[in-house]
This record gives sequence, structure tokens and C-alpha cells, in this order.
Amino acid sequence: ERMYFVVGKPLDMRPYHGRHEDPETLRRARDRVARQLDRLIGEGRKHRSRDAQAGVVRQVMNRL
Repeated sequence: ERMYFVVGKPLDMRPYHGRHEDPETLRRARDRVARQLDRLIGEGRKHRSRDAQAGVVRQVMNRL
């Protein structure tokens, strides 16, 4: 089984500086990171599904 790594650009968290105890700020920062991770995971899955040299098990799983 091949392994794939996706690396995204760093997120600018400066707008949240000094507000680490504010629950609303923490929620916004967490949601921003979650959206970026979801996007990157989607890109990785898309790339993996196009792998012409994937094994039989991976080909079946990509169709699910």
C-alpha cells in the first residue's frame, strides 16, 4: 500500500494572538483549522483515487 502525504500552507493565526482564553476565539481558530484539514484530506483522497498503480484492494476501496 502506498502512502500519501499532503502538506498545506501555514495558517496565519496572528489575528487570534493574545486571546487564547476566549472560548469564541478558540472555536473560530479550531473551525478554521478543521476546514483546512478537511480540504487537504479531500485533495489527498482525490490524488490517491487517480493512482494507476494502486493495488486491487485500494481500487475497490476507492470506489466506495
